[in-house]
Amino acid sequence: DDKTLLWNNREIIKKWGNLLPPFLQCIDFSKPEQVNEIPQLLEDWTKPSPTEAMMLLDAKFADHKIREYAVKCLEQFTDTDIMLYMLQLVQALKYELYDDSPLAQFLVRRGLQEPKILGHQFFWQLISEAHVSYIRQRFSSILVNFVYGMSSYRDELFTGYEFTQKLVKLNQKMCNLKYNEATIQFREELKNFEVPKEFHLPIDPRLIVDAFIIDKCKVMNSKK
Repeated sequence: DDKTLLWNNREIIKKWGNLLPPFLQCIDFSKPEQVNEIPQLLEDWTKPSPTEAMMLLDAKFADHKIREYAVKCLEQFTDTDIMLYMLQLVQALKYELYDDSPLAQFLVRRGLQEPKILGHQFFWQLISEAHVSYIRQRFSSILVNFVYGMSSYRDELFTGYEFTQKLVKLNQKMCNLKYNEATIQFREELKNFEVPKEFHLPIDPRLIVDAFIIDKCKVMNSKK
């Protein structure tokens, strides 16, 4: 079959970095002789690009050495690259075997190096998933360690988080009103909201919010 063909011709295809993910899927982890070849294979193989290496962070690849190798490839990413793929990288944390994984260490380190851009986005990505029961403990643990290493920007993030929680509560309150009444009440409530100074938009740290345009705010006619 195709898997056997790939395995038997591994010496020929090592020069193609983009074939590494499908090749590693051919490994029979019930055979120690194949598993033991993983470190040498990764060392000899033509190094994949960072975007190709991200495929090795999928749930299909649980082996620690494979995931550690993938993270080493990510070191070539610029801050702009990480911003682009932050969502996917944070999602990949769910597939790690341990909370303190190479991927978690990589994201924390890069986030601390550039707190107002990468750190900001990393913080909000973790917050957005921290309520999910099966990964709550992991994401909370990473979040605590991350904010512990933050400098003065930590206070700004906490202030922003408290503000968004007030908006969440307001949203829940609006859900209990009839649709034709909600928008009027919503606008009245927003008039009492004071936007924190230097509040960077959670989904884009490059944008600073200083006020609501009340007349353009409305409640949508949907359950969301």
